[in-house]
Amino acid sequence: MENTKRKIVVLIIILSFAGSLWAQQNGTGVSEARQVETFVSQLKNESYTSIFLPDFKPAHIPFLLEYADNDERIYNFPVNPLSSFKQPDCQLGIYVLWVIESIRLRQFEMRPGKIEWYPSQNPMIQRYIRPEFWKANTRGIQITAVQSYRSWWDSPVPNKEKFPVNPLEGSGLSWR
Repeated sequence: MENTKRKIVVLIIILSFAGSLWAQQNGTGVSEARQVETFVSQLKNESYTSIFLPDFKPAHIPFLLEYADNDERIYNFPVNPLSSFKQPDCQLGIYVLWVIESIRLRQFEMRPGKIEWYPSQNPMIQRYIRPEFWKANTRGIQITAVQSYRSWWDSPVPNKEKFPVNPLEGSGLSWR
């Protein structure tokens, strides 16, 4: 009897593990919405501890875009370790756009290492006024950038053709 119970327990564990693997492979595991929600919550309460951006995929983009209008300041977030500038804060919305830009670039460029996932030196969107003067991360810049990213994402173009297109193209904005 003891041996039969042990076999049943082992069988249940194996089936649970196999079911979990199947769910992960078929996209029915932990939802992208929940992963984004957790990430954003960690950014807000300063508990995100990794120095790297999360390994988000294109399926995360619509959920990240839900936070793109948010101008709440965050103070503890991963930045490109190759940057010599320590950015003290960032609007949450601009930061999630930076994460989206990372996802976009990884879809068509070879960026195998996590250090290469950063889309720019800093999560700053800038508008050049003249060569020696530029503005970055203002509310107006954020609004324009959000509109650009939403238009890009909502376009009917297939992802294969969409990802090489820079959402900020023609807006006068660029990542710094």
